[in-house]
Amino acid sequence: MQKHANAGWLFYRAYYRDIDFTKTMKDERNRHAFEAASLALTKVRLSTPYEDPLESLMPGLAAFEATTLYPGLLIGSGYQHETGREGEVKLGFFFDHTLGLPIIPGSSVKGGIRSAFGFPDLIRHLLGKPDLTDKQVEELAMDIFEGKDSNAKYVSKEQTPDEPEYKSRPMSTHDAFMDGIILDQEGEEGILALDFLTPHKPTDGKYGQFKNPIPLNFLKVRAGVKFRFRFRVNDCQRLGVTAKDKLQLFEKIILSFGLGAKTAVGYGQLMNANREVHVEKTIRPAEGNPNGGTTSPTPGDKGNGKPETPGGLPNYTSAELRHIHKQGKHLIGEVRDNTGGQLKAVFMLEGKEAEAVIKYPASSSFPPGTRIKIKIADPGNPDRNVAPVFGFGGKV
Repeated sequence: MQKHANAGWLFYRAYYRDIDFTKTMKDERNRHAFEAASLALTKVRLSTPYEDPLESLMPGLAAFEATTLYPGLLIGSGYQHETGREGEVKLGFFFDHTLGLPIIPGSSVKGGIRSAFGFPDLIRHLLGKPDLTDKQVEELAMDIFEGKDSNAKYVSKEQTPDEPEYKSRPMSTHDAFMDGIILDQEGEEGILALDFLTPHKPTDGKYGQFKNPIPLNFLKVRAGVKFRFRFRVNDCQRLGVTAKDKLQLFEKIILSFGLGAKTAVGYGQLMNANREVHVEKTIRPAEGNPNGGTTSPTPGDKGNGKPETPGGLPNYTSAELRHIHKQGKHLIGEVRDNTGGQLKAVFMLEGKEAEAVIKYPASSSFPPGTRIKIKIADPGNPDRNVAPVFGFGGKV
């Protein structure tokens, strides 16, 4: 059996064991006790990779593995863990009761995946089934999340029933979402790390948002921790979606949107664990990298920080940009970065590389080096320093 300290017990029980509650909120001795308890949490690690017990108990279990990216993962932040004393970790955290390790509850995994079904175009794209209607995407959602089938007969996009009727299947045929468990961690550091929030309140006293903020300490799963996501999935024969299709869809959604709290500011992002990339060194550029590392070279990078000019990309003029915009056509560009729910692509403009930053939830589906079509939402105006606005037009 895997041996490791019980982080859940350390966080919710032992954390306050040496605290003198008769002292003031800013007592120096208590602050040092909190620092020692927090340090003990950051040293919790697996001595050997963990083996998934469900693998032998549930034949046919569908699973994939993903690794946390910088800055890490926040789960259970809504739980109470605070007495108001200086030096303590302020936000709660979610741990498995038996293992004492952080887990991502199956309900959170299910909810994160379900939220993506509010964007039918995205589901069609990720599944590779562009002919699915919005009602068929809804039917797939009922199949996956409710275990219900529709008796509606879809003929074409123009011939769809007003309100399909759904019938529940036996529980044994429902798709199931298990907890995401930790398998391993990179490097010699622990699974957990400390981080800080520095909130600014515009109504806070005389100086408002310009007042010096008080850093709030909280706990997170650090970057480089490998999770295993497990599912029991069934074919949806009516729509031609296999169990394998579902698993790949779930993986793409999780890698695109992330999981846990504060995903809007970068937490909860994951990447496929089979990619041979050191996660701490692929998120931030060398300049200002909080980990002191350097970025891995992008395709065409000769090591001097300036990517080599991509061969074969069409060269456009500023006048052509406006013409392409009016005609509703596309530019041809090449993806250089696909993290954070956006694509950073380059195209040739007046003989030089120009960058197009495109917001796209499924950005991780297009690895660096992929040729894509770039929409011109607004051609901009160089004379007035108005930059162009770009959108995603599809894969070349």
